[in-house]
Amino acid sequence: MERLLSIAFVTSNRPPIPPTLGPDDRLLYQSLTQHKTKPTVSVVSWMDTSIDWSNFDAIMLQSCFNYHLKASEFIAWVHRCLIQGKSKHCSVINNPEVVLWNISKHYLLELQEANFLIPKTGILSHSTSAPVSSALHEFSSSCPTIVIKPTISASAHNTFCLSHTEASRYDSTISTLLTSETDFLIQAFEPSIRNGEWSLIYLEGNYSHAVLKVPAQTELEFRCQKDFGGTVIDDVEPPKVALDVAERLVDWLQGKFGMHGVVDYMRVDGVVNEQGNFVLMEVECIEPELFYGYRGGAKAVTKFAEIILTRAKSASTSQLVN
Repeated sequence: MERLLSIAFVTSNRPPIPPTLGPDDRLLYQSLTQHKTKPTVSVVSWMDTSIDWSNFDAIMLQSCFNYHLKASEFIAWVHRCLIQGKSKHCSVINNPEVVLWNISKHYLLELQEANFLIPKTGILSHSTSAPVSSALHEFSSSCPTIVIKPTISASAHNTFCLSHTEASRYDSTISTLLTSETDFLIQAFEPSIRNGEWSLIYLEGNYSHAVLKVPAQTELEFRCQKDFGGTVIDDVEPPKVALDVAERLVDWLQGKFGMHGVVDYMRVDGVVNEQGNFVLMEVECIEPELFYGYRGGAKAVTKFAEIILTRAKSASTSQLVN
């Protein structure tokens, strides 16, 4: 009798708090548990030291929502348990090499060097001895409005949008945050965000679906997340310029990571600026919302479940051979 596949959905709660899934993973979990192959699907926390990760054929990382708050611990866990440990024979989704690259938003500067268009960007290093006020003043003097956020962050955590005159007032706040041993990005505010930010979803390197996230129409709001009053529009098609950039990004990742560069799930965020160019805001390969509950999402859930099962089957077969 063929062994049932074992799949882990990795979440972020520390025991004894029970692990819980995000909305996307709940739909994916349901699709997998109802699949005709009847895989065993477990919900576990990456902070649970009692877990033997080698027991799983596939390990799904999409619900690790606190990784940015415990970045050093999370990075150590990825190295110890997913790369160096026995679980290196499992299929990790996404691949650990891609996850480690994607943790810090320093990757945006690498993409800029590869000729992807991003907002004007600088780095505030936590190890610098230079006054924060000098860096903020120098950067904001050429930009009417700037955005400041940690290089390791999610859901607009500790993100500020400041005018040139406001920047100096946040010197103390940013200086304090820099002591947490994370760098900060300084970026020119992209006014086209007012028209909405595109999120393009890719599964196994192929375009799946897209939504347009529009921030609340207030003078000071720029964040597109629903927690800040943003609206998701799903009855629109992404512009060709956005799709072209996303496709080029898929090719670039495959070139960078080789066999690991086929990213199982990815969200490409960006805006179309006044010149008609697609400005890349973020590339999310760890725990992005993939908008399964919107148009095109139902098919994506079914497709992604099959991708996970294929990855798990491949790992299971490989372990039997070895």
